[in-house]
Amino acid sequence: MAASSGFSSATSFCYLIAAMGLQVLWSFGLACLDIHALRVKKNLQSQILLSLVIVGDWVTAILALAASSSSAGVMVLLDRDSEYCKVDQQLSCMRMTIVKS
Repeated sequence: MAASSGFSSATSFCYLIAAMGLQVLWSFGLACLDIHALRVKKNLQSQILLSLVIVGDWVTAILALAASSSSAGVMVLLDRDSEYCKVDQQLSCMRMTIVKS
C-alpha cells in the first residue's frame, strides 16, 4: 500500500502504515529481549517488566484496530458510497479486490 500512488491522500492509510510500523518495532524489540534472556539464561518474570509488556501490547493492539478500522471505512466510502474511484482512474483503488456481500 505504501508503494502505490496516491495512498497518502487519505490520512487513515498513513495512520495504518504508522501503526503497523510501530507494531513491527514493538514485536521486534520483544523478540530481541527474549533472545537475550535465553542467551544469558535470565528469568523475565518480574512484575514491572510484565506490566510494561501488557501495557505495550494493549497500546499497539488498540492502535492497530483503530488504524485498520479507519482504513476499511475509507475504502468502503471510496468504493461503495462515492464515485471517486470511478472518476479518477489514476488511483489504485480500482485494482483492489474487495469482497462485496
